[in-house]
Amino acid sequence: MINIIFGIIAGIISALGLGGGTILILLLNWFSNIGQHEIQGINLIFFIPVSLVSIFMNCKNKLIDFKLSKKLIISGIFGAVLGAFLTSKINSRILKRCFGIFLIIIAINGTLTFISQYKKDKKSKNILRKRK
Repeated sequence: MINIIFGIIAGIISALGLGGGTILILLLNWFSNIGQHEIQGINLIFFIPVSLVSIFMNCKNKLIDFKLSKKLIISGIFGAVLGAFLTSKINSRILKRCFGIFLIIIAINGTLTFISQYKKDKKSKNILRKRK
């Protein structure tokens, strides 16, 4: 039952474009006895149908830049092959740590971006008030 809840949570987050796979990996890591390599494999299988639904909905709403997508898909396939090769050579503990470091970097970047945008918004609101 808990795995169904994990799938629903990760699916909702994926549909929002916020990295549901990352959430799924974290949930499985924290609440299951599955190894890191298996968790990442499950995540990849999970990603296929969820992505297809998201692609369909975003196409329907005309939110996909196909020219840019083509470049990203080609480079992403190359990266996936390279990543799969590297992952098969890395110890599970090291892989888990690398993933954790990656998440920390993403969190720091997101926080700094949020702060920067907040300051810009606040500054632009102050400029608008002074003009009135």
